[in-house]
Amino acid sequence: MRVLLIEDHRRRVRSIVECLVSLGLNVDLFATADDGLSAAKSVSYDAIILDLDFAGRCETEVMSELRASGKQSPILKLTARDGVEWLDCGADDYLLKPFAMNELAVRLQALRRPGRPLDTTTDKAAGADTASNVAGSAPDVTVVVPTFNEVANVAIVIERLRVALSGLDWETIFVDDDSPDGTAAEVRRFGETDRRIRCIRRIGRRGLAGACIEGMLASQATYIAIMDCDLQHDEAALVTMLDMIRSENLDLVVASRYTDGHAVQGFRRSRARLSAWATKLTTTLVSAALTDPMSGFFVIRRTVFERLSPRLSSQGFKILIDIVATAHGRMRVGETPYVFRERLHGKSKFDGQVVLAYVTLLLAKSTNDLISIRFLLFSSIGLSGVGVHMLALLIGLSIGGLSFTAAQVTATMLAISSNYLLNNMVTYRDRRLRGFGLLFGWVKFTLICSIGAISNVGVASWLYEHDRVWQIAGLAGAAVGVFWNFMVSSIYVWRLR
Repeated sequence: MRVLLIEDHRRRVRSIVECLVSLGLNVDLFATADDGLSAAKSVSYDAIILDLDFAGRCETEVMSELRASGKQSPILKLTARDGVEWLDCGADDYLLKPFAMNELAVRLQALRRPGRPLDTTTDKAAGADTASNVAGSAPDVTVVVPTFNEVANVAIVIERLRVALSGLDWETIFVDDDSPDGTAAEVRRFGETDRRIRCIRRIGRRGLAGACIEGMLASQATYIAIMDCDLQHDEAALVTMLDMIRSENLDLVVASRYTDGHAVQGFRRSRARLSAWATKLTTTLVSAALTDPMSGFFVIRRTVFERLSPRLSSQGFKILIDIVATAHGRMRVGETPYVFRERLHGKSKFDGQVVLAYVTLLLAKSTNDLISIRFLLFSSIGLSGVGVHMLALLIGLSIGGLSFTAAQVTATMLAISSNYLLNNMVTYRDRRLRGFGLLFGWVKFTLICSIGAISNVGVASWLYEHDRVWQIAGLAGAAVGVFWNFMVSSIYVWRLR
């Protein structure tokens, strides 16, 4: 098999050539666009690898020139920018930099001509490595399974993965939020005799999205799958999703509960209606071209996830929405149907906090992340504090018989305390304070809010003296107070940097 490589980066070209030669390929290397185009027109290549931008030239015209000879060699573009643009220009596939050399081999295999293997000798060797899972070779797929109090399901999930992924090179990473029921210990028990079973135990951190992100960042596989540990996801769909993402050169494949007439069997009727409503809302607000953007069961290319990961939120429970919204339509996405099963063991994690986190995530993504999820939660809880304050003031004056000053001070302290406890439970649930830390955090939060109140009054008074528009002055003062409280308490109370 003969491959044309057009590459002008001296440091990278050596590793690429070594990879191609190790696959038994004949490589023609050119460092300029003109030389590469001339070679493509005169020689019949099995594939063209293009790692070169064409200054002052239209990419679509360059792709047309590469195909002008009629040889129709498949083109793989190596790029550091949004690769979908290259597909629009005529490339057959793209690979985002930085990438692993084994992924380059996988992409070339996917682009090979019908009936023409990349290299039969190396394919057989690769198959042997897959069967033995030799040391030093990354698996083809990592299945990330976030857990909290799922000890009864661990053994079942592992056995089902072994059966469903038989013959594939795989591993699974259970990411456990320090479950009190011993979930992490149960995973490690299996890992002692099977190195494909790994465990990440998170201390002092909570949240499904954050667990998924940590597990995915720990993977070196070509593909990453996300799957729940509650047995509601059909593990057989993993093979279907992997076949789709390879054969159709997709970036993301989602297992959908709402395609081809499949029904949601694992939800009560009220929960099913809520899920359907949330799906419609998500599709509308973040323009997700999916039938099931709320799905927690999908496969994604690791390089695509790595590119998006710095902009993903570790809060919330719906990582797929965040991924799709952050990509802004620049991913090749597919869906496959599956039947959502009923939970056998454990309890659902769905509650009011999940709903609030979901709503704030949608608001953040609908504003293109101009407003952070934490700030939205913090502000929402601040509004609830106004209600607490007014109710406490009413009770203090009408029932408690307090003077206005005493009632106002009491109501203020109750509102601050309410805001602190709710923020600790919801806004900063992944950094939740407990024990003495909870008490010490309350003291710091109260001092910070007191300074915020002084800033509020100061800014509002200054503006009112200049413009005499009390509405603007009041809102500006309140905004300064909220931003001060949020920024300073994030750093000094919950230790966010």
